[in-house]
Parts: sequence; structure tokens; C-alpha cells
Amino acid sequence: MSGPDMPGWQAVIAPDRQDFWGDDDLRIKGMQSESYPFLISALYEAAREQVLAALTPVQAESAIVKKVRTTAELDQPLLRRAYQRIAAQFRFACHRGPQLHLPFEEISHDDRLRSAWEEYFLPEAQALTRDPDIARAIVSVVSPEEPASAQAAEAHLVDLLDQRYGRFSLERRLELLGDASDPAELEAWPRAEGPEWDDILKPAPKPGRGDGELSY
Repeated sequence: MSGPDMPGWQAVIAPDRQDFWGDDDLRIKGMQSESYPFLISALYEAAREQVLAALTPVQAESAIVKKVRTTAELDQPLLRRAYQRIAAQFRFACHRGPQLHLPFEEISHDDRLRSAWEEYFLPEAQALTRDPDIARAIVSVVSPEEPASAQAAEAHLVDLLDQRYGRFSLERRLELLGDASDPAELEAWPRAEGPEWDDILKPAPKPGRGDGELSY
């Protein structure tokens, strides 16, 4: 039995996973785990379409291609490491971190966060799979020539993503986010953890206004 409700599909982004300095927004990681079954299938479908469209008549008759043709959708949790790398890139380059929930907003912070992530991922899947090497690596994970080669194919795929996205550095993150802060000052600033940090950030309740609510 397989499917998005089974354990292998869940918590693909571990809450305590830290891919770069400041990667501590639990809510976006939870959203990314929830979206994994839908989005990873979209990535595979984009890669599959690219690979099949580029085939020569001779290639079209190979056993591996016939396997790709018959594997139209994912029925088991694959491409986890690739998904984790793309998810980390979004958090690194596009997401500033936890935000306060404003009670008068028409669209909830959760909905905005989910939309931002999906609107990033789907065009990114199309862009990634226009690279023939990435597209072939993706289908090689899902439809390997032999079972043992799937792991090597995904390691190669993650290497290709690392080359595309580059190194996680605080200087580069601030540049991508348009933040003029001094990286050295930020790195020297101690980051508290646990309930004490929540208590510092949580605004004090005001009469008639209700308590402030953090988004994570």
C-alpha cells in the first residue's frame, strides 16, 4: 500500500533541519512537507515530458524508455533529496522567515505561504527540467535501469542542483533578499532557542485587541 497518507510521504522536511544560517522557520518547513506529494509528482511529470519529447526513434524502442512511458505518476515517495534541495533554495533565496499573523488580513499567512511556495516550485520544475541532464537524472531515479542505480542517480541529481543553485552563504542570502544588514554582525548576534525566544518575540496582549500570534 502506498500514497500521500503513508509515513514515507510525510515530514520530508525535518523541522530541525538547518540548511543555512537562520533556517529556523518551522511553519514553512511544515508547508513544504505537506506539498511534497503534489509538487514532486509535478517535477517528475515535467522531466518525463522533456525526456520523451527528446527521444530519437532508436531510443524510443529501448527498455528503459518503455518503462518511463508506463510510469506516468509517482505511487511511492521518491526524489526526496532533490525536493529537500529545491525547498531549501526557496527558504534561502525567497523567504525571510517567521512573520506575525495580522488578525485583519483577508488571506491567512498560511495561505500566502503555501501559495508563494507552490508558485515558486511549479515554474522552477519547468525551468529545471529544460536542462537535459537534470531531466534524465529525475527519470533515472523513478525508472532506473536496475534498482541499485536509483540511489546513484539521485546523488547525481542533487549534485546538479548544487551546481545550479550555488553555495548557501549569509552574504548571498542577504543579497538575494535585498537586505543591507552586515553579515558579520548577524553571525555574531546570538540566536536564542526554545521558549525564551518565543517569549521575546511574542507581543504583549493589549486590552480589546487580543493576543499577538506568531506564525510558527
